[in-house]
Amino acid sequence: MKEKGSIQKTPFEIHVLIYTATCYVILKPIIEVLKKRGELVTATVLADYNAEYLRELRKENFKCFNDLNYLNQIFLDHSRNYPRLLLLVADHKEEAHKIGYTTVEKARRIGIPSLSIQHGFILTDPSQTHVVGYKFTADKFAVWGEWYKKLLIEKSGFGPDRIIITGNPQFDIFPTINPRKSREKVYSYFKISPTKKICLLAMAASIYGNKPELIREWPHAKVIRFLSNIFKSVKDTGAELIVRPHPAEYAWNSVGWYKEAATEAQLPIILNNPLDTKAPNLAEILSSVNVTITQQSTVGLQSVLLGTPAISVTTPGFFEKQNFCMKPYFDNQAYYLVEAPLRKLHPSLTKVLKKLVNLKLNKNHIKPFIDKFAYRLDGKASERVAKLINNMIREKFSEGNG
Repeated sequence: MKEKGSIQKTPFEIHVLIYTATCYVILKPIIEVLKKRGELVTATVLADYNAEYLRELRKENFKCFNDLNYLNQIFLDHSRNYPRLLLLVADHKEEAHKIGYTTVEKARRIGIPSLSIQHGFILTDPSQTHVVGYKFTADKFAVWGEWYKKLLIEKSGFGPDRIIITGNPQFDIFPTINPRKSREKVYSYFKISPTKKICLLAMAASIYGNKPELIREWPHAKVIRFLSNIFKSVKDTGAELIVRPHPAEYAWNSVGWYKEAATEAQLPIILNNPLDTKAPNLAEILSSVNVTITQQSTVGLQSVLLGTPAISVTTPGFFEKQNFCMKPYFDNQAYYLVEAPLRKLHPSLTKVLKKLVNLKLNKNHIKPFIDKFAYRLDGKASERVAKLINNMIREKFSEGNG
């Protein structure tokens, strides 16, 4: 029998919503910290390309669901009176993230607090007068760095109390990366001669407008030509090329496009499936290659933070979001923008690639990117998010508040 006046900790639940490929890689480090703290973590994991992640979480004994039944019928049941919080990545109104937006709205209506983690680059319109896409609705939004918070306050009108700087949990692994050991691992796993340079190509999902079968004004042959021009530029440097498709591309059956482009460019490529758990992880690869080529993806930023120069490639009309302004991310020393018409893309990219393939970034190159976009690379972003979650739940469900 409990002593009179003894205090029992009220258990609370953190439900994680994973519905894009990027959700998992950002949320997994947070989930691990919460588990170590003894918190109850449940998850809804949607989409075929997340099936492997669902299996991983179940192996680790997390209570996971591959449909919306638990989320809608149990977690969001207003009659169940206990402390809980909804954790997710991205909750915009745009189609790709709409499920996050609608779930947060349901949670708000019944008094469940929500926390959204920054999903990727935050971009402005070409005039840099307003933020495009980031119309998040969660109670609080955890951002990667000071620049993002300032941008959202100034350009989107969000109150500063809603935006918390935590750093990116996905970057927590960076301080543990040993470039020499990673390089040995990458060369060995992919069977590359240690005398060869390596380029990595990792494109964003938005390259296909999230619907590869609906690329307006960009027929299949044109897409292949775009990719083959990139491959020809790598060929001109004499480097090996590792292609790491976006996880969603395996669900969209567009991975074969890289093989077609390689045939056209007459360049053998190495395909790296991001779901291959035996392969070196992305951070190990980024710290080992000589140049990273991408297209408006945060992989370029990650590359620079890990000491490898990056190039973002774009050509007019290639995808619907071409007018997003990314100029604040490029310094044309560590992170280059190569923007050229399709007919000039090959020589334009080759010129920059040959300049960067022998460049290893130093602290002076990297520090401005950390200060602006990454807060601290101390491996503790997940812990900061976990602390924020605890504070939000305590504040919401403390005596007299719910």
